[in-house]
Amino acid sequence: MVETIFTYFLSVMFFLNTLVIYVFLTAYLLPKIFIRAEYKSEKIHDRGIKKYLFENGRAIVYEPTPELRKFICQYILSDVGGERYLQCKVEESVKKIEYRILTFDAFDKPLGAFEVRESDIRDEVTEMVDLPCDTAYVSIELKEVNNDKVCKDTVVGYSATKIAVFAVLTVLATVCEALIVKKIMLAAADLLFNYSDMVSVGFFFTVINAIVLGMIVSVLVFLTRYSKDYRINK
Repeated sequence: MVETIFTYFLSVMFFLNTLVIYVFLTAYLLPKIFIRAEYKSEKIHDRGIKKYLFENGRAIVYEPTPELRKFICQYILSDVGGERYLQCKVEESVKKIEYRILTFDAFDKPLGAFEVRESDIRDEVTEMVDLPCDTAYVSIELKEVNNDKVCKDTVVGYSATKIAVFAVLTVLATVCEALIVKKIMLAAADLLFNYSDMVSVGFFFTVINAIVLGMIVSVLVFLTRYSKDYRINK
């Protein structure tokens, strides 16, 4: 009896470990590798004109390019407690504004694109926008000012090849997890009831269902990642 309970306990622990690995692969590692917003933007040479140090962070005030400076005088990147924020100081005439923030890490890799729309700017300062915690610098693209279009948008998208690879790997991981769960269920039923046929499921039936589930998981994970990479702040 003790041996049976111990074996059952090991089976449960093994199942939980495989489940953790599956979630880690499909919800974090694979999306981080294959689902990344792709866009091209010239390296930013905005000049930092002031730096403030706080007890739990810092802030740097940047002066944008002359074209952008007609509407956005300055912008500030803040790092407070590991959280990154951006806020803009605009010209007095700017009451409505729409702009895109392209974020990059210290290795020039894109982190995400953020659409910002504000229709009631007061005191010539925009609202603070949350940015990815590893943002090193940004590129601001002005789209509209007071309902007047200013410039053309940069195309932000994803690599179809990488998305396909992600979907295939997610399906494979789901199939492997399903077969492992099936094996554990058969072993547990045989151990506890000496009757493995009660949970016996055909191999192809298991695989087909796992493929469908894997496709659903890949779509949900992509939509979740998309919402993080391309966010609209109103």
